[in-house]
Amino acid sequence: GKKPVFCQRVELNATPSFDFILNFTQVDLAKELNVTKQCVSNRENNNIQSSIDMLIKTAKYFNVSTDYLLGLEQKKVIDVSMLNDLQISHIRQIVKDISLLMEK
Repeated sequence: GKKPVFCQRVELNATPSFDFILNFTQVDLAKELNVTKQCVSNRENNNIQSSIDMLIKTAKYFNVSTDYLLGLEQKKVIDVSMLNDLQISHIRQIVKDISLLMEK
């Protein structure tokens, strides 16, 4: 059957485009979230629903909102908290430029 939105969103954020998740497995996620592999597997197979605590831990790990994991929002967010204002303005300009290119 179709995977729940939560698992689809986790998979979107665990793609090979992220260098630190090249060989990402259920075991890896289980270790990071301090749960068993079976717990991760059960969520992925829609056998159980995630607890609020697990949802928050997963959102923090992937640096996304809980609403995003639940499919309630489509926005993707980049954490820029470690950048200064000038760097953030450069990132905004890059995003704007790419958006304009995509419209053409």
